[in-house]
Amino acid sequence: MKLSSGSGRADPRRAFSLVEMLMVVAIISILAAISVSQYWGALDGSELKFVMPKLEKHLINLQKCAQSEGSVFVLEFPEGATFIRITERAEGEVETSEYDLNENGLLKRGLIFADYEWPDTTESPRTFTILPEGPIQGGSVEFGSRFAMAELTVKNGRPQWNMK
Repeated sequence: MKLSSGSGRADPRRAFSLVEMLMVVAIISILAAISVSQYWGALDGSELKFVMPKLEKHLINLQKCAQSEGSVFVLEFPEGATFIRITERAEGEVETSEYDLNENGLLKRGLIFADYEWPDTTESPRTFTILPEGPIQGGSVEFGSRFAMAELTVKNGRPQWNMK
């Protein structure tokens, strides 16, 4: 910036006004907000792409276990939780356990079970049922954060997942 001779003040024709400076700050703030949400979405999306195939495989393994042991497994997905409540019924005995995704090293971020839909749109429990014979029964459960979501669905008796 060029100083005018003798006055010690900046040339007013070459300075930025307060309004111009505020506009620049506002634009930078908007761009930062957009990029931060995209960044969090990318992080959550990559974690979902890691965890969802493992959940799908876990359901398939439980189905194999049900077939070999003659057990019935009921998987409950509590809304807002990071765990699956698993109830096993075999030979008149009932055993309940929880499979926590954080404790099993599958999650590092704040992803949760968000929503569940039963195929006939009734207000049914948030469960998948695995019988010794026959397909897995259940609807679809959404898992993720406000930045990225994935859906675990039972179609034709097989678990499948996809990003939303």
